[in-house]
Amino acid sequence: MSKKLFCGALFMALVLCHAEDAQKIDPAWGQKIEWQKLANVNTLPAIQGADKLYDGDLKTAPALSKGGEAGSELTFKFPKAIDVTVFRFAQAGSCTDKYRLMADIEGKGDYSKLIVERKDEKTIRWEFISIPVNQKIFGLKLIALNGEIGYRSSFPNISEVEIYAKDKFNPPKGQLTIGPKVEANSFVPVPESKIKNIDIRICTDVWNYGLAQWKPEKTPLSEYQPYKNLVDFLKEVDANSVRFFDETESCADFLPWKGSKLVEDQYTHDYMKPLTDALKKDGYKLYYFTHAWKSPFQKRGERAPMPWCRWDYPYHQSDTLIGINKNYKISYPCVLCNPDYREKWTQMMREALQNGAAGVYLMPDEYYFKGHNLSRANCPECSAEFKKMFGYDSMPVLKAPANGTNASGQVNAPLPEDSEQYRKWKMFEYVKISELFKKVSADLRKEFPKAQLINNDNQACFEASLGRLEHTLASDIFGTDPNADFAQIYGIPSIVRQGGTTAYAKRFEASAGKDKMLASTGWGASQNNPVEKYGHILPEIMLGGKILEVYRQNYMTVGDGLPVYKELFKMVRLLEQWGIAKAEVPELACMLFSRAGEDWYYVKVNALMAPDKKGNAVDFYLHLADESINKKVSNESADDLQRFLAQDRLRGFGARMTMESMLTANGVPYKVAYTERPDNMKNLKRFKLLVMPFAYSLSKSAFEEIKAAVEAGTKLVIFEQLAPTDEFGNAYEKPLLEEFLGKPGVTFIKDSLADNSADMLKQAEYMKLFNSAIKDTGYAFYPNDAPVSYIVTALPDDAGYILYLANWESGFPVKKPATVTISLPGEGDYKMQTYSSRTHELTNDRIKGKDIIPADALKKFSVELMPQEVNLIRIYREKCSWCFF
Repeated sequence: MSKKLFCGALFMALVLCHAEDAQKIDPAWGQKIEWQKLANVNTLPAIQGADKLYDGDLKTAPALSKGGEAGSELTFKFPKAIDVTVFRFAQAGSCTDKYRLMADIEGKGDYSKLIVERKDEKTIRWEFISIPVNQKIFGLKLIALNGEIGYRSSFPNISEVEIYAKDKFNPPKGQLTIGPKVEANSFVPVPESKIKNIDIRICTDVWNYGLAQWKPEKTPLSEYQPYKNLVDFLKEVDANSVRFFDETESCADFLPWKGSKLVEDQYTHDYMKPLTDALKKDGYKLYYFTHAWKSPFQKRGERAPMPWCRWDYPYHQSDTLIGINKNYKISYPCVLCNPDYREKWTQMMREALQNGAAGVYLMPDEYYFKGHNLSRANCPECSAEFKKMFGYDSMPVLKAPANGTNASGQVNAPLPEDSEQYRKWKMFEYVKISELFKKVSADLRKEFPKAQLINNDNQACFEASLGRLEHTLASDIFGTDPNADFAQIYGIPSIVRQGGTTAYAKRFEASAGKDKMLASTGWGASQNNPVEKYGHILPEIMLGGKILEVYRQNYMTVGDGLPVYKELFKMVRLLEQWGIAKAEVPELACMLFSRAGEDWYYVKVNALMAPDKKGNAVDFYLHLADESINKKVSNESADDLQRFLAQDRLRGFGARMTMESMLTANGVPYKVAYTERPDNMKNLKRFKLLVMPFAYSLSKSAFEEIKAAVEAGTKLVIFEQLAPTDEFGNAYEKPLLEEFLGKPGVTFIKDSLADNSADMLKQAEYMKLFNSAIKDTGYAFYPNDAPVSYIVTALPDDAGYILYLANWESGFPVKKPATVTISLPGEGDYKMQTYSSRTHELTNDRIKGKDIIPADALKKFSVELMPQEVNLIRIYREKCSWCFF
């Protein structure tokens, strides 16, 4: 058969593969190459958890950066020309149905050779799409041209990539670092929980107690069976308190207490005081949490129908809604500068505390606030306050988007302007919404000095991709509230799977403080995947969490989840006995987080986009709602420049997330410092290493703190940006960090971390640099290519360590153990214990057959974990003046 006929036959076979057996591999394709060990991989936008692209599971995909609302690109650059026969990929979640595959045939990196541009008749999900290549090439680029987008989402979520070649390629074998293995010596009883200072808090609603059916004239609440069942459950799971989330009452537009000054008594129920009294008698405190899409904030009988009321006042300024969406008819006062909302919300919290609540959550649930629509706003109050803060005579006036309304029937967000006035306006909104809740907490603190006040912001505070600028919430500003006792760690960032809540907790520590962290989790659990629950909460407890909140009681009992929660709580109590409250992460490295850099780079790039491409296509998102609310629209991304700009807006965010993925996946003990927070930036010289993933903006005062650390001997690694703008996005005459170039201990890497988010080769180079900066401390972690979480905390007075390890491997298709290696500094002799979530047992351990472990043995030892297994390890001196047992 001629080469031409062979290629034609191969092409037809691949087309048929779509409809028949997309998984089948033709021997004529040659060898499947391990591209992750061979190619430099670029992504647009950044993705996290790239190992899912080659894990063999077509239904799991890396996390694709949100926010761009456009197609993505995936590029493979080979070190030499390779005779590629077939490129194939699978997708899960958001998909593309029109795509283009380009090749670099000369090694110049131009990817100008079109291999194929294809439009599928229907979306292909969870099976391979195969494309014949049959050329000797230096690289490939897959470009998604059309697909469906939802709220702030891009496409596609590629779940697997395979490349086949005629060449035989044997990539260099990775060098595993293995030391003497920790072995169980003897089983010992898990110690009694004498310390229960970590508050295990279970979220409940009215119906969890059967309150709607309760007849108080017949039965005291403490004797009412549904209430007693709930109390029995709290005892069974070793809980300390409850969060009372009156979502049922909110939906009915009622308050759960009588005598309110906010609503007529006919719209109240007498639930709160009897419930708090009964719980107090049984040894439990109640903390109140609620919504604000109800009376007295919205007008009774005239509020928008459910669920549209969820996006009305005080969640959106009325000028984003009135006259645009038919569901909204009432114009409410300004949230930021009119006292209406703040005074009513303060009164509601006051009444909750008067009715027996031990504390309140300072913000409504899911408070994704949206500020004024600057294309149509007229707010004299904000204009006056803006002038006081920054000296401008008026609010910025922005252009409305050319394409009018979006899929939700609402005007798109006005087009951000790369001007100093606009950037300072966003700072004004950040500050004013934060001040609103700070005033609430200050007033409550005066009246209720012993009440627990909880700051419960949300993921938009951290994530540019989730619309931080749009929602005007910034955690580094919210976290400065002196009257808030705790800050709720709400959600999980989309980074490498083993690093999610580790990175999130570190941001919260920088924002609110180590002693103010409230860990939270929800939506059930499964014994088939327990590490999802253990790996969510235990890192937050390891890093300082004082409260563990579960949403909700009923989800805990769904399926086989309850034993997972019980095991989790058991491990939390064990950590308490070991002294986790006194343990600290070694201060080796610090990631400098520039919220301003992420924001102002977004504004700069957005201004370069074509006017009809700048707005957002989908405005609303409601969890678990169908597509009548959570719109999905087709998005055509044929214009290369516009697609690039749409995704590049999130470059700073992608760079920072990639840094967090690297640090957590490799177990680097690190902290976070916001460059906009002077308190965070003090005494940086205590760290061995500073890393700056995206320093587009930096104040001169922050620069001076970094300079002092560098001059004291701290190593500094800067990626891509040299601080060309100040904290308000105004350009310096020359980039501020240029002064460091060529200085001892300073490394500048021109690479974009966002571009290299899936490049395992580049990231290995970066990690060598980071590890060399901290190697003399004696701390090291070698994951040996396994998806294992690792956190090390040191006990005071050189008393030892508490370690956390979790293997996130699913066990698909084969359950095999992962072996990781740890190095710790030490002096003298130690003992070691391990608690395993797999065996549910605590063991005394030994290394090299010795149960008295000399410090030298801690310099390199290995731990073996099965898929889904969590190990808590205690390394301690036998004589410890403050140890609990």
